[in-house]
Amino acid sequence: MPLLKTLNLFSNYINVVSDSDFQRVSLARKLQLHLPYNNLRDDFWRGFPSLLRLYLAGNRLTRVIAMPTSLKTLHMENNLIQSVEELKKLEVLEILNLSECRFLALTQSGLIRMPFLYAPYLMTLVLSYNEIVSISPLMSSRVFGLASLHLNKNHLTSIPARSFANCCPSLDEIDIADNDIRYIEHSAFYGTILATVRLDGNELMTTSPGGLSTFLALRLARNPWRCDCEIVPFRDWLLRQLKGLSDSIVCSTPLAYKGIDVKHVPISNVCLAGPPAREVFPLNSDVLSMSSSASPSIGETLKPVHE
Repeated sequence: MPLLKTLNLFSNYINVVSDSDFQRVSLARKLQLHLPYNNLRDDFWRGFPSLLRLYLAGNRLTRVIAMPTSLKTLHMENNLIQSVEELKKLEVLEILNLSECRFLALTQSGLIRMPFLYAPYLMTLVLSYNEIVSISPLMSSRVFGLASLHLNKNHLTSIPARSFANCCPSLDEIDIADNDIRYIEHSAFYGTILATVRLDGNELMTTSPGGLSTFLALRLARNPWRCDCEIVPFRDWLLRQLKGLSDSIVCSTPLAYKGIDVKHVPISNVCLAGPPAREVFPLNSDVLSMSSSASPSIGETLKPVHE
C-alpha cells in the first residue's frame, strides 16, 4: 500500500486526534493533515511526531499546543487563540496563519516580541481580521526570510517610521488594506525591498506621487480622496501610469467631484478655491519604497535594501 501523504478530515465532529487511530494506514513521514471545522479543543493532540503541514481552522482552540517541530505550514485561523508560546519551538516554520483569532495580546501590546517572530525560515505571516491597532515597532527580532505580511482587516491608524527596518530585510509584499490608516510616517517602509503594497480601503485623503513610480503593484482604491488643488501632482502621476495600478481611484470630496476618477479632475477648477483648510495626511515621496523588479519567488536572489 502506498504511503498516505495527505489526510483530509474536514468538517466532522472530531475532538481527539491520535496516530494510533491510523495504525493500519501507511502514513508518510511528512504528512499533510487537514482538520478544519471540527470540534477540537486544546487537549486534542495525541501523537503524529512528524508532520509537514497542519490545518486547524475553525475549531475551538484557545492556545497553540506542543506540535511536531517538523511543521512548515500551520493554519490556525478562526480560533480563539490567546497564547502562542509553543510557536517558538517550530524552528522550520515557513507559513503561519493566525487570521481571525481575536488575539488579545496583539491589541494590548502590538506585535512586539511575539514567539512566532523568531522562526528563522518564516516566509508568510497572516494576521488578518484581528483587533490589531498598532505595529510600532512591529518586531524586535530579525525574520530574515519574511517575504509576505498580511495585516488587512484590522484597526491600524498609522504606519510609524521604520516599522519594518529591524525585522524584515526580505519583505516583498505587505497587505494593510481595509484598516483605518490616515497617516503613513516618513520612511515607514525603510529597510525593505517591497514590491507590492495594498493600501486600499483606508482613510488616506491625499498623497504626493514622488517615488511611487518604483512600485510594481500599488493598490489605493476605496480611500476618501480629497480632490482639491493638492491632488494635482498625484493626478498627473496617475495619468502617466501604464501598469501597476489596476484599481479605480475616485474622489470623495468635494461634492462636485464625488465619484469622479481622480485622473479626470479638471486642474483649473480644483485650484481656484486655494489650499484646503483641513489637515492633510500626506503619503510622502519616500514613505513607500520598493524594488521596481518583479516580486521574487522563493529561492530567487533578492535585490539590495533601499537606502
